[in-house]
Amino acid sequence: MPYKDPNSPAAKASAKRRSEKYRNKNREKLREKYKEYNNSHKKERAEWCKNSDLHYKSRTIHNWKRIGVKFDDLESLFELYLNETKCWICLEEFDKRINKHLDHDHETGEFRYILCRSCNISLR
Repeated sequence: MPYKDPNSPAAKASAKRRSEKYRNKNREKLREKYKEYNNSHKKERAEWCKNSDLHYKSRTIHNWKRIGVKFDDLESLFELYLNETKCWICLEEFDKRINKHLDHDHETGEFRYILCRSCNISLR
């Protein structure tokens, strides 16, 4: 018999038991559905992550926060970083995105330079 109040604790507990029974009974079928969905979207997601500017921006800013870069506006810092074409020290042009680095003071976290890989290594 259904409960009068579907939000009551007894009704929620009953619904939880029913969903657990369903999951236990159909465990293999659900696993197969999940694998099928995951495989069909894996390539699509990888391609999006590879080519998406939004993903690149959010991942880069997240990494800067994680390593302790301190700056008032990380969005504007990212725009500066993205638009910079030359190393601030040796003035060499960046040939690849992977060769561009953001340098910061490891003690205070303050942003210092946008560098090429070789200048970043020599400053350590």
